[in-house]
Amino acid sequence: MTVYFDDGTKIGSAVVDADGNWTVNVSSHEQLNANDHIYAVQTDQDGNTSDKTNSTVLPRPEVATPEITTPTAGDRTISGKGTAGDTITVHFDDGSVIGSAVVGADGTWTVNVPSHSSLNAGDDIYAVQTDQDGNESDKASTTVLTREVAKPTIEAPTAGARTISGKGTAGDTVTVYYDDGTEIGSAVVDADGNWTVEVSDHTDLRGGDNIYAVQTDADGNHSDKANTTVITNEVPMPEITAPTAGSTAITGTGVAGDIVTVYADDGTEIGTTVVNSNGTWTVNVPGGMRLDEGDTISAIQTDQDGNQSEKTKTTVIPAEVPAPGINQPTAGATTITGTGIAGDTVTVYGNDGTEIGTAVVDDNGTWTVDVPDGVNLEAGDTISVVQNDNYGDQSEPVSTTVLPGEVATPTINSPKAGAKTITGTGVPGDTATVTTEDGTEIGSAVVDSAGNWTVNVPDDMPLITGDEIAAYQTDSSGNQSEYVFTTVRPA
Repeated sequence: MTVYFDDGTKIGSAVVDADGNWTVNVSSHEQLNANDHIYAVQTDQDGNTSDKTNSTVLPRPEVATPEITTPTAGDRTISGKGTAGDTITVHFDDGSVIGSAVVGADGTWTVNVPSHSSLNAGDDIYAVQTDQDGNESDKASTTVLTREVAKPTIEAPTAGARTISGKGTAGDTVTVYYDDGTEIGSAVVDADGNWTVEVSDHTDLRGGDNIYAVQTDADGNHSDKANTTVITNEVPMPEITAPTAGSTAITGTGVAGDIVTVYADDGTEIGTTVVNSNGTWTVNVPGGMRLDEGDTISAIQTDQDGNQSEKTKTTVIPAEVPAPGINQPTAGATTITGTGIAGDTVTVYGNDGTEIGTAVVDDNGTWTVDVPDGVNLEAGDTISVVQNDNYGDQSEPVSTTVLPGEVATPTINSPKAGAKTITGTGVPGDTATVTTEDGTEIGSAVVDSAGNWTVNVPDDMPLITGDEIAAYQTDSSGNQSEYVFTTVRPA
C-alpha cells in the first residue's frame, strides 16, 4: 500500500499484514495538515495497481483549555482543573517550564513551583493541557497576584515621643514614614505581634504631623498604609491668682520647668517666667503698665517641647483698701478724727449720706475732718467714713454713733427745811436743774461766770426735812450730766 499527497508526492508505503491491516509512517520531513487531500494505491505481487482511494486529513482533536487558579506572589503551588488523565504543563510567559502534573480523577491538578523559582506579583504564566495522544490545548493564561499583606495597626504617638508602636504579623517588617515619604524607622514584628520603631535623634514628632506605617512580608509584599496623626501634648493650663488693681506682680502655679506667659486682654504680653521647682511662678508687671479693676488677663503654659496649653483667664479685682478707723465723736464736736493709710483720702458722711468733709491721712496715719458751720453733731447721730487710695479704690464704709457730750455733774448744797433757794456750783454758762426725788422739776438756773447757781423754790413746793432732791447740768449743746443728790436738812 502506497500513500500519496494529492499532488502525487509519496508519503510512504507498507505491506498489508495477515489481518488485512497496514500502517504507513509519515516521515519526519513531512507534515499532515488539516484538510490535506491524500490517497492510497494498492499494488499486488504482480505489480498491478488499484484505483486511488481518496481521503482528507482531519483537524487535530480539540483538547479543552484547562482552568488555572490565579496564584499569589510567593505561592509554592499552582492549581486548577482539567480533563482527568491529561497532562498539565505550566509555563512562565517566556515559555520556560515551571512544572507539570497529571489531572486527577476528580478533575483537579496541582503543579509544584520548584525551589529555584519564585512567583512574583505581576508575572504572566500559562497552562497547556495535553491529551494522551499528544494533542495540546490552547493556553490558559493568568497573572500572579500581589500577596495581600494586612495593614499593621499604629498607635498615635504624642508630640516629642521617642518611639512609635503598634501591632502586626509576627516576622513581618513594619516601616514608619512621615506623610511626605521620609522614613522614620522600621522594626520586625515580634512573636507576640508587637512592634516598636525608635524615632531617631535627628528628628522630632510634632503635634499634627501625619505619619503612616507599612507592613512588608518575607516575600517583599507590602500592605496598604496605616495612617495616624501625632497628638499634641495636653499641656495643663496654669493657675493664675486674680491680682488686685495696682498690683506690681502676677502669681500662680504650674508645672515645674514649664514657661508661663501672661497677656493683657488686648494680647499685649505682660511678661514671662519659668515655673519654679515648687510649682509656683511670678511675673512682674512692667513699669509703664498698670492693672486696673475689671481688666482681663490670661496665662499660657508652654512645655519644654514647645507644646502650649489653653489660656486660663482671670479678672483684676478691686484693691482691698482697708476701712479707716474713726474715733467716736461727742455731740457738738467740731472735728471728727480717726486713723488710716498715709496718703489716702478719708471722707465722712452724715446720717442721711450728706458729705461732712474730707481729709488726707497724714504721715502718722491720722486724719481730722472739720465739721462745717451749719452742721451739728447730735447724740445718737450715725456717721460713716470711707477711705480711697490714690487709684480711686475705695474701702468698705465704717460707721459710728455720736456720743452725748461729757458734761460735768454740778455740786448742790443741802438746803434747810423751808428754804426758798437752793444753791450749788457748776460750769459757767451751763444750766443747772433741780428736781424732787420723783423727778418733778423744782427749778433751773444758768451758772454764772463765777461758777455759782441759785434756783428759787416755788411757794407750792416747800422743802421738808428729809426730802431727797437732785441736780443735773446741761451744756449749750443739750448734753446732760449725771444726777447729783442731797437731803433737805432740818431748819
